[in-house]
Amino acid sequence: MPASKDSASEKIMASAELKQLLAKSKKEPLSAAIALTNDEEGIILLDKKKKPKGVRSLLIKEAAKNKVGLNKQSIRFGRAEVDTDYDAGMVRFFIDKEAPGKMRQKLVEVVKQISYSKVELNIDLDLEAEPEEEEEDDGQAEWGGAPGEVEPPPPPPPPTADPLINVDFLTKELGGLIRRIPEAAGAGAEVMDKLKKLATLANTNIKTSNLKIASGLIAELRKELGEALDGLGAGIGQVAPTQPTDSYGKARAAWQGVRTQFITHVGQLHAKLTETYKGSPLEKEIDTQFNQRVLAKVAQLDDGLITLLGEASGAADPDLRAAKVKAAQEKIAAHREFVSQEKKLLEDIDDNPFVPGSYLPVLTKTLDTLAAAVR
Repeated sequence: MPASKDSASEKIMASAELKQLLAKSKKEPLSAAIALTNDEEGIILLDKKKKPKGVRSLLIKEAAKNKVGLNKQSIRFGRAEVDTDYDAGMVRFFIDKEAPGKMRQKLVEVVKQISYSKVELNIDLDLEAEPEEEEEDDGQAEWGGAPGEVEPPPPPPPPTADPLINVDFLTKELGGLIRRIPEAAGAGAEVMDKLKKLATLANTNIKTSNLKIASGLIAELRKELGEALDGLGAGIGQVAPTQPTDSYGKARAAWQGVRTQFITHVGQLHAKLTETYKGSPLEKEIDTQFNQRVLAKVAQLDDGLITLLGEASGAADPDLRAAKVKAAQEKIAAHREFVSQEKKLLEDIDDNPFVPGSYLPVLTKTLDTLAAAVR
């Protein structure tokens, strides 16, 4: 049954146009942006000419124009294609980062209106390095400034994102600094304006995964705010856990973040299976098989590497540090071998119909980075 003309997906891109463009994608991938509405309806926007980031901006603009309540946190951008050699009934997306759990299911509902039956979501970590062509500001000051104050556009992104800069550390530290900005009001309007602009730019760069730039902006904000508070007779103190500065501390933070997210995802999948089959004759067998085939294997990605990198980071004795680094290198090699050998298992965990994810490429990329960094 065709989608209603009043549906959010039709307002953003009509089914007929979507079908026509997907047919063109069989020859060459098209730039794409996907999202969920506030009511969790799937949205797809394709374009033949714009770059992926330009399509993201266009999606935001079209949603505002058509009064579609867009969940901006769900927006992902990248490319879309139908590869007939791979699966003629599947629409494949290559996007900048992991999508929300319901995204794939909701996009399937959209493509079923135009004779496709499946959606595949893949992560392409290099998308953030592409030009910011046609990027437009959406008019929201992210630091929480005055209503109507427009956020300045972010600077150009670095060539690649650095997996060793942990986004959780940056977000927590920036939040702590932003909460202290009002204390600097006595330093004058010019100082306050500078602090707010630094906070806004740092937050924008975190959201767009320009983590090296965000880290530098946060360091500058910390310095400027500290000087302003010192001038008023108040010290800045420790506002939040800061990003580690040594390579082993950065590696530990990066792996801890990725591992925690992956283990949490596996736990959510287990819980969903338990809930789905509760009271069913298959309940016990599914639980047994999950424990044996998934949990027992995933347990090999234990927290030993986190401990070793933490000990290497904190070791004052060179010989002790060298021993911990060697042990960490061996652990990284074992984890990389596990990911390689268990690729099919990890693909199945990502592509399950209950709680889909995209952790295989993230685990692979992070471990490859750690292998190069931990020396």
